[in-house]
Amino acid sequence: MVHFFDPRTPFPKIETRSKGPRRRVGKPKENLGKASPHPNDLTLFINNSRLYRIDVSSASHLLLLTITHITMASRIAQIASHLNFPRGLLAGQVAIITGSGQGIGAETARLFANEGAKVIISDIDAAKAQSVADSINAQGSGRALAVPGDMLDDQYIPELVKKAAEFGNGKIHIIVNNAGYTWDGVIHKMTDKQWNNILALHNTAPFKLIRAAAPYFRVTDGEPRCIVNISSTSGVHGNAGQANYGLAKAGINGLTKVIAKEWGPKFGVRANSVAFGHILTRLTAAKEEGAFVTTPDGEKIELGIPKGKGSQREGANSDIPLGRAGTAEEAARSILAVASPLFGYVTGQVIMVTGGRNIIQLPTHLPAFPIYRIQAESFSVEEFPYVDHHVDVVFGFDMSLRGVCFDVVHCSRSLVFALDG
Repeated sequence: MVHFFDPRTPFPKIETRSKGPRRRVGKPKENLGKASPHPNDLTLFINNSRLYRIDVSSASHLLLLTITHITMASRIAQIASHLNFPRGLLAGQVAIITGSGQGIGAETARLFANEGAKVIISDIDAAKAQSVADSINAQGSGRALAVPGDMLDDQYIPELVKKAAEFGNGKIHIIVNNAGYTWDGVIHKMTDKQWNNILALHNTAPFKLIRAAAPYFRVTDGEPRCIVNISSTSGVHGNAGQANYGLAKAGINGLTKVIAKEWGPKFGVRANSVAFGHILTRLTAAKEEGAFVTTPDGEKIELGIPKGKGSQREGANSDIPLGRAGTAEEAARSILAVASPLFGYVTGQVIMVTGGRNIIQLPTHLPAFPIYRIQAESFSVEEFPYVDHHVDVVFGFDMSLRGVCFDVVHCSRSLVFALDG
C-alpha cells in the first residue's frame, strides 16, 4: 500500500505483517489465526493526495513492483524517483530562485518544494512572490519564504542571501538565476538604456548574487551545491532584434563555465546553463495582452510579441521537431533535473531545452548554389565548378534564421565558402 508524506519527514521503515500461525498437517484452515493477505506489503510515501497500491513479491532477492492504481500518468516518474530518493530529489536543500513570482520561476519553486527543498521566492513583485510562497506553504508550513526585491538594487542582494541563509539554518545549496525580461530593438535603434538594463539584469545581477553567496558554496561539508543559470538560444545562435539579450545570454553561459572551473575542483560545486527555445511565457505571449515590467526610474516596458507577428510566431514551430512550443512547467522540470542528483556528473554545460529546435541538418545531395574561392593573398573572388575531390565544404541550415549558413574550411592557402547564389 502506498501512502503519502511530507518530504521533510524521515523515510518510513518497510513493515511486514505476520503470516500467522503455521497450519499443522491434518488441521483444517478454519482453525488458524487470521493472517495478512499481503505478507510483503511495502509502505512507501509519496507527496500527493492520491492513494496508490503497490503489490510486492520477493523472488531471488528481487522486488517486483506492480502499480495497480495510477490516476495521473505524470506521477509515474515521481514514484520511480522516490524509490531511490524517498524524501525527494532535493530533500534538505535550500534554494534561491530569482524571478519566481510567476512563469518558469514559480513552477520551478513548486517543483523544488515538492522534491523536499526549502525555497526562497525572489521577485520584484511582492504580491506575486508572497502568493507563490503561500501556495507552497499550504502543502506544509516552513517550506517557502518570500523575499521580494529588485535584483538591480545593490542593497537587495546581500539581504536576499542573508535571509536565505537564516531560512536554511546557515546553508544555501542551490541558486537559480532566472529573473529577467527582454527589451528588443534593432542595433541602429537600440538605446543605451535598453542595452545597459538587459546586461545589468542578466549578467551583473547574477554575478553579484553568486559572489554574495560564495561563503555558502565554497565549503567542503560533503553536501551538494549547484548553480543553474537560465539562458536562451539567443545566446547560442543569436536572434535579430536582440543584440542586448543575445550578448547577455552568451555572457551567462561564459560565467557558468568559469564557475564550474573555479569552484568545481575543490568544493564540488556544479554550474550549468539551461538555454530555452520557444517557451510559452509572458515574453512570448501577444504584446496586446498588456504584460509589462517597470524599470527603477518608472518606465514601463511592454512584453510579448505584437499580434501582427503572430503568424510568424506560430510558423516558428514548424522547425521544432516536437511541433509545438514548450510550457513553463516543462521548462521547470528541466531546471529540476539539472539541479538534482540525476545530473550529479554534469557541470559547465549549456543544456538546450528547445523541443529539438536548431538541430543542424546536413543535406543528402549536392547543394544547388555556386561555390566560391577567396584567395588569401588578394581576396579576389573566383567562381569555379564544384569538384568533389578538391574541396571539402560542410553545409548546414540554421532553421531559426530561415537561411543558409556556412562553415569556413581551410583548403591549402585558400578559404572556401558556400554562398547563397
